[in-house]
Amino acid sequence: LIVFETECNGLSFAGEKKMEEWYLLDGKGNLSNKEPFKYVYFSSIYNKYLFVKLDNSKGNKKKGKSKPGKKSDDINPKFDLSPSEEYTLVDYYGNPVIKDLIEEFKAPSAYNDQKLILLKSNGKWTGYDEALNPIIQHPKGSDETFSFIENIHNDIYIVQIGGIDEGYGKPNGGVYGIYNSLGDEISPIIYEDIATVDWYTSKILKVKKNGKYGLISFDGNEIAEVLYNDIDCTDGKCIISLENPQNLTKKYGVFDANTGKIAIPIQYDYLNNQNYTNYYIYANNNKFGLIEKNGNILIKPTYSFIELPFNAKEGLFLANVYGSTTATSYGLEVEGGNWGVINTKGDTIIPFQYKKIEFT
Repeated sequence: LIVFETECNGLSFAGEKKMEEWYLLDGKGNLSNKEPFKYVYFSSIYNKYLFVKLDNSKGNKKKGKSKPGKKSDDINPKFDLSPSEEYTLVDYYGNPVIKDLIEEFKAPSAYNDQKLILLKSNGKWTGYDEALNPIIQHPKGSDETFSFIENIHNDIYIVQIGGIDEGYGKPNGGVYGIYNSLGDEISPIIYEDIATVDWYTSKILKVKKNGKYGLISFDGNEIAEVLYNDIDCTDGKCIISLENPQNLTKKYGVFDANTGKIAIPIQYDYLNNQNYTNYYIYANNNKFGLIEKNGNILIKPTYSFIELPFNAKEGLFLANVYGSTTATSYGLEVEGGNWGVINTKGDTIIPFQYKKIEFT
């Protein structure tokens, strides 16, 4: 049995009598629902509601073909669910508290700081507060509905209008904006995409417009202008790229989201962040060097390749001379040449006379 605590410090229970036949019981063991639910989700919402899966074989199933979906998570209601199933929200007595059947849901739980219940019904997403008032339902000044809503912080939600709904998750296309849990528009619905990046350290958002990328804060303020071909952030330091429209070559640099300034000029053919270090490996004209995150060049681009093995001693790098690099879907691959080991000063620690070197 699953035990739920009610608002008045009483107890309610959920139990499976037969396979996929779930019932709610009060503190005295009395059944609350006459018809069984196919499943009762464990997590209580606001200590007063429960999500339940309906048994479509009892006549609740809608007409039409159901779409195949991903396997649902039976414990944590923050995950999306299979579109071939139908759900509803009930109180502890098994009474439905939402009129429409629910296709997908994302709810507050112990695993997130979400403030609103997000429900998809009839292909439309709505954000409800604890009293089940619709808070995020229509764009500001419009009767349009949202094709997708996603919580990215306890008070911040990505909203979407339009796109092609494939029956599950985020529709393809459409436009995006940012709302808060009061239903206020934080950022206008003008972007082709919005995604969280570097969430734990800087709480910034990557936005796309007219095929270009920029950065905004959680309060909607612009951090980096929307003009880059791509942005990849770690610890507030973002590798940015610009493409030459004439020859389609790219140049890379670093934008500091904490200061709002360019930390490393956009002038390198290659730039790779070495996680958990203060370094980037960079290249120009197929020669590789080492640069600090503040832009200070430690090693000029003189090597055929430089890499940092995950188990290397701090400050040591593998380097290759006389080899060549080829771009693959997994990154750069090195062919030929000799390998050695260097430090951040460019000193040769192990001479370049080996075909392969591994740190143990």
